[in-house]
Amino acid sequence: MIEKNEIANVWCIEDNKLVNKNKVISKVTYNGVEIAVLKSKREWVHSDLLIKDKDNVYWELGIAPIKFEKFISVIIDDTIPKTKEYCDDVTNAYKKMDFEKFFISKIEKNKYFNLCELKYISKNYTDLYDKAKTSRENFLQEKERERQEERQKIEKAENEEMDIVNEIFESKIAEMKTKIHLGDVVASKNYDYYKERNYYGGKVSQNNFLYLANYYGIEIPLATKGFINNRLISYSFGTGVYYINKKINNKGSIKLRECFEKIKDKVDEEYQRNKKQTKDKVKNKEVLGGDK
Repeated sequence: MIEKNEIANVWCIEDNKLVNKNKVISKVTYNGVEIAVLKSKREWVHSDLLIKDKDNVYWELGIAPIKFEKFISVIIDDTIPKTKEYCDDVTNAYKKMDFEKFFISKIEKNKYFNLCELKYISKNYTDLYDKAKTSRENFLQEKERERQEERQKIEKAENEEMDIVNEIFESKIAEMKTKIHLGDVVASKNYDYYKERNYYGGKVSQNNFLYLANYYGIEIPLATKGFINNRLISYSFGTGVYYINKKINNKGSIKLRECFEKIKDKVDEEYQRNKKQTKDKVKNKEVLGGDK
């Protein structure tokens, strides 16, 4: 094998936790620079370059992604122009890398520091540790603020969507109740609405007659429900005549008429109740106006 594998002490992050373990690393030397990665990640498209400190401890800081296989290719055949150029650029950048300057720049911009970076800084740049930790906290707070703002925008859009759908639904139900009270013909239709204003529960699609029956607590036999859902076209609350599959039915179902008469009774009761409440409000206003 071109690369050398050996066991080394490595600081890295596993399952979102900082760990220090002996791990197998793969490394090659190119232009006098040691290029090392975790062996378990050497075949990844991008592996993270391991940084070796003065104590020969390796750090997977997550700041230097490289294509390890390209370095292997160059060692095998250095006549590949693009590959050699890439390897030269990486090694030259690594030789010139000023970690202290790099970390200071991140601190000035309130950038994120992972746990491995913080540990590395605490051991090698102690005077920057508190600033790097604060930079991490500021970054996370800002991201949380942005998430909250985005969540609020989403919730606002969801609420607006629910309001529009439910307002249309309530308008259709109110119009339907008026027709029932007047004894008009009402078409059998499915209306969409958000039940209990639960956006993630999705819109509920329900037959308008069955909705009213449920709203008023009127029990309807299962067979009659199926008839209303699948065959009923319209029903006249004045004559009791209804259409099924575009055919008029003068005789009709006794159960259907019983259920619809109960619905009309409930609608009429509600109409009279609302009418009385309106009159009472007018009287109260008149009394208050007279006192003044």
